[in-house]
Amino acid sequence: ELALPIWEPFFAAGIPVLAGFGNHDWEPESWGDSPSYSLAGHRSNESTTAFTRETYRRSAEIEPDLAYREVGPTADHGPVTFHATYRGVDIINFNTFLYQPSYEYPDGWPITCNLLGGGAGCQTFVSAVPQIEAMESLLAEGASRPAIFVQHYPLSTSDGWWDDYDTTDTTLAMRKQRLLDMIARRDEAVFLAGHNHRSSQRAWPVGDRVVAEHVAPYFGNRGGVLAVLASPSRGILEVRTLELPAVPTSNPG
Repeated sequence: ELALPIWEPFFAAGIPVLAGFGNHDWEPESWGDSPSYSLAGHRSNESTTAFTRETYRRSAEIEPDLAYREVGPTADHGPVTFHATYRGVDIINFNTFLYQPSYEYPDGWPITCNLLGGGAGCQTFVSAVPQIEAMESLLAEGASRPAIFVQHYPLSTSDGWWDDYDTTDTTLAMRKQRLLDMIARRDEAVFLAGHNHRSSQRAWPVGDRVVAEHVAPYFGNRGGVLAVLASPSRGILEVRTLELPAVPTSNPG
């Protein structure tokens, strides 16, 4: 069992917490002109994955109304995505974004490849498409339930963040459309994201439906969070941005 001291008060109070991760929690394709995915970077990815999985495990342990399934990576290593159902509402978590590639290393790594560089640059990226297809199958099982879709990168963020490292033959527009189509298959659904460090809302037309995107403000000083009111029978009722109080920067005493 992993220690989760920040979240322990929530678990102790019987409040489930489901964590996802963003770009600061996962190794980038490269570090500027330097290769990435060294042994240290890989271990950081593993720690990130372990943390997110533990929040789901602990939450399901304390909350009988929460059930979830994991969708594993498409190679030896990679992100785990999650399909949870809580009190009749689905919560789909793609972490950074649904096309985040998995990866693998050559036999004997890191000894056999760039040992002096910590094994960096030896990874082979693998397409996330089978992982996406598995999630689509899970979503088809409960198509009548309201759903909250979550990932770090908004549809409205800079294009480069949606890079799949050439692991598929898709275009940027195709990758975004696949997510939109997933969401639009539900009669009641909403898409929540972060990353941009500022609050925004946007409506994305998909056929005769509209997908509502809500981007959370930065969580820091004078920031805020998104709150969703959802009902298993009435759908997504409200999405609200809640401002956090300012944190004093100095001790007045």
